[in-house]
This record gives sequence, C-alpha cells and structure tokens, in this order.
Amino acid sequence: FGSVPLVQAAFEGKDPVILLAAEQISALHLLGAAGIHAAEDLKGRGIGVLSAAGQTGVSALEMLGRWQIPAGQVSLVELGSYPAIYKELQAGRIAAGVLTADYGIAGTLAFGFNLLIDLGRELKFQGPVVATTQRFIARHKDVVQLVVDAYVETIGVFKDAPDAVIPAMKRHLGFLDEQQARAVHAFYAARFQRQPYPSEDGIRRVLELYAGRYPEQSVPSMAAIWNPSFLDRSPSP
Repeated sequence: FGSVPLVQAAFEGKDPVILLAAEQISALHLLGAAGIHAAEDLKGRGIGVLSAAGQTGVSALEMLGRWQIPAGQVSLVELGSYPAIYKELQAGRIAAGVLTADYGIAGTLAFGFNLLIDLGRELKFQGPVVATTQRFIARHKDVVQLVVDAYVETIGVFKDAPDAVIPAMKRHLGFLDEQQARAVHAFYAARFQRQPYPSEDGIRRVLELYAGRYPEQSVPSMAAIWNPSFLDRSPSP
C-alpha cells in the first residue's frame, strides 16, 4: 500500500516495515474530467480520492496548497476504490480524481481525461510498498522471504513476457481493451525495478511531511521502517 499510511502508522507507535517497492516514485496522477484542464477549474467542485487520510487524499491536499487554492474551495470526495473514482470521473460527477497510471492511460484514451499533475514527479513521495510488521518478521521469516522472492520473480516476468502478462492484466483490471492494455504494460514495464529497493529520498520526504504533523513524536529512523535484508537475499530475476 502507500508509503503515506505506513509512515503515519509508524508515527502512531505501530511497527510497519517496508520490504520492497516495485517503483520508487508513486505513479499517481491527478486527472481532470473531460473539460477540466487546469487547477482553477476545480474550484467549487470535488476531487475523488480513496480516503482523505491516505496517500491519495494527502497528495491531493498537498497540491491544492501548492496551487494556493484555499481550503474549502475544493472538496475531497472519499470513494474508497479506484474503480469508483474512475466511474464518477467518467460520469462527470466529480471534477477530478486521483488515480493510478493504468486508469489514467485508459481514461485519457477512452474518455478524454486530462492530466492536471503527475503527483509522483511533483511530490516525489515513495510509491506503493510491500510491507509487513516487525512482529510478523519475528515469527515468520521464511514466509516473508518467500513473498519477497515471489514479488521479484513476478516483476521479471512482467517486464520480459508481455504476451503472457497482458491477457492477465485485461482479466484483472476488466476495463482495458487491447490498445489500452499494451499502453499500460509499456508504462509500468519501464518503471518497475528488477531489484525493487525503495527510494530513501522518497521515504524521507514522507517522514518530513508527518514530522510536522506529529511534533511531539520522534521521527522514526530509516532502519526502523525499512528492512532490506530479505531483498538482499533474494535471487536476481
């Protein structure tokens, strides 16, 4: 899941641990519906997010602040899933939505969505991570190693065997035609890392974001929330 809720959990005294990250920068896009071309067009309307407190909501609020759009002029609409955001954006019931690149590519081709900002490039937060907890590692090191090995192997298959992967993508995502599926695959195959280490800079940016929100808490160290040892032991694909 997103690095933002993981870091928030660490500040709240829980014990999450990052194991790997297929991509270092989040492939989250803030997309405008057809006819929405600029930040000014959002005023008085809503932005679809998974949740206000999670990575999509936090990223949207950060951009509204950078655009100097006052709080209250744009609402966050919590929709709980990317398919729900995608559906509402198609229907024009929200002005914009935070979506992953697969939805953005498909929606731009099919419905004329407009890219308002590439949130990953702009904010440079660590992208989605595979994570566990310190407690689970202590009890099940062998299981954690198997999961990490499987992810690394799967990334290699994704990059190297598009003809095998694309039909599975179409079944899984449901909304992709052949042209959209090939465009989405090409995008992610170029991004995914064969050795999927997270970005220390990207994690640090999220830590700094939450340090201001939890001034009474000490900032977790990188070692406390990232355990590279399983990935270090994983064979290269």
